[in-house]
Amino acid sequence: MRKSIIALTSVLALGVAACETTAPKESKMAAPEYMSAEALQKAFSKGSITCKWTKVDGTSGQDFYYKLSSTTSGEADRNIGADTIQGKWKISGPAFYTNFGPKKKSLGTWYKVAKTGKKSFDMYTSDGKKAISLKC
Repeated sequence: MRKSIIALTSVLALGVAACETTAPKESKMAAPEYMSAEALQKAFSKGSITCKWTKVDGTSGQDFYYKLSSTTSGEADRNIGADTIQGKWKISGPAFYTNFGPKKKSLGTWYKVAKTGKKSFDMYTSDGKKAISLKC
């Protein structure tokens, strides 16, 4: 009886070990390299710009960033289909802020920005999750 329990335990242990070694391991993606304050200001300081964007959920549209206040802040228009939403944007240090809320006191969103190509960027929330891809 004792030999059969030992044999059964050995078979189960080997089976579990085999499952663990053949299971695909989750690949850890390298953390994006966020743009510095200087690089971010340089990328968005060349006059009022237009960017096409896609959110992680698949929603897409186009933003128009107008430099009315300074070279690092201003007003913005966001087109989603036939709808246009007015808002504000600004750059503060290495962060990019947008506010397209319906009320004056609505909170906007701060993003960390990573350059992905010539005039293309990925924007990440403060917890490091990708939120928006831009092509300007």
